[in-house]
Amino acid sequence: MPGSTEFQQFPKSTRVLDHYLLDYLDLLNQYNLGYEDLQFHIQGAFLNLSKSKVILGPSRIGPNSYDLTPRLPTKTILIERSDLISLDKDLDRLEVIENKGPFRLVLNQHEYPATENLQIPSSSELSVDSIMGHENGLRKRNTEMVLIQSNVVAQEQDHQNQTRLFCKEIPNPILQFTALPPPPLKSAQTGFSNTLDDLIRLANLRSILVQLHKIVADNHPAT
Repeated sequence: MPGSTEFQQFPKSTRVLDHYLLDYLDLLNQYNLGYEDLQFHIQGAFLNLSKSKVILGPSRIGPNSYDLTPRLPTKTILIERSDLISLDKDLDRLEVIENKGPFRLVLNQHEYPATENLQIPSSSELSVDSIMGHENGLRKRNTEMVLIQSNVVAQEQDHQNQTRLFCKEIPNPILQFTALPPPPLKSAQTGFSNTLDDLIRLANLRSILVQLHKIVADNHPAT
């Protein structure tokens, strides 16, 4: 067929551009579906929150009934540097970029004590204390240094073990409202958590869509 012959004669860059255009449309469809999921989760979360206010009372659930400022959040948003898409790169890289977008959620389950509160003598301090008073030759000093280094490694391991021992699990924020949260309040918490996941995914998808749109627009052949 003449059409297929002409298509085979297209430059490679044009065929790659067509693939990018198809990827753009596919990701745009995923973005629209994700936006619908976001609306569903937000509506459900606020509906369950309203039910919780009826059960517990408006004074128990409101803008002045909780304080999260001194607490470590259970979820943290990290903004990372995202590599730009290039026509010279493989198309399979789109999936990698989607999974490693500029925004990422980090789950925080434990709160660790400050490292300065658990102090361990440095190797230099141990060396001075151990070598002072020992002047019985180079061989003995070398033996002391080996023992010192082993002692430092052991103390560093003890430091890590103490850090794990004194770490405490972050309390569930929902317990600030009541010790026994009703099912609607738990559902509201799950809904808002899913909403945050949806927002991060949509933000990453939009970042890729903007890059793809720029590539298609800049490399589209003039007519």
